[in-house]
Amino acid sequence: MPRVDEGVFVVEINSVLDLDWSSIKALTRWAISTGACLVVEPSIAFLRAPRSSRILPLAIGVGSLVAEGEPPPPTKYYVVERTFWVNCLKTGVNEPNYRVLEGVKTVVEGTIISIDIRDPVALLVNGLQGVHVVNIGAKTNCTPLATIGDTIVLCRVNKGYATTLIEGEAAKRIEYMATLFTTTVMTPSPSF
Repeated sequence: MPRVDEGVFVVEINSVLDLDWSSIKALTRWAISTGACLVVEPSIAFLRAPRSSRILPLAIGVGSLVAEGEPPPPTKYYVVERTFWVNCLKTGVNEPNYRVLEGVKTVVEGTIISIDIRDPVALLVNGLQGVHVVNIGAKTNCTPLATIGDTIVLCRVNKGYATTLIEGEAAKRIEYMATLFTTTVMTPSPSF
């Protein structure tokens, strides 16, 4: 579990999810190119906004980023004010291993349920309710990680991820997290 020192930058997952799709893609490229650390287990940290002197204890959720470099605009970020420890993995070590499975495009309404509650990609979509656009009838040998009713929407294929989600909030979250998570190595990251 890496130690995060004062002055390091944190992009909280809620700030990521507030971004439009092109800004998320830019943030993902930045994270991979700088070797940002992807948070895989929640933590609490004392942070401040860049132009503020007010220090706040904030929850750092799964999918948040920790990096020594300043994130690209318009990303909202914080600066670490007190050293803390967080379970995170360094991105950019491997090539992304994520794909959308082919099938017949359809709309499914319901709640996404994670089957594997330890998988950070599945956790990021667990409990999302609403209308989801998916490819039905996709064929692959995979380990299911998340479903909507009987429809598998996320699965593990070897060291990568595959999804049937093609549009909407859940698809955006899966692409972001699966892209970053598959570039990591499951070993402890260095301290910042």
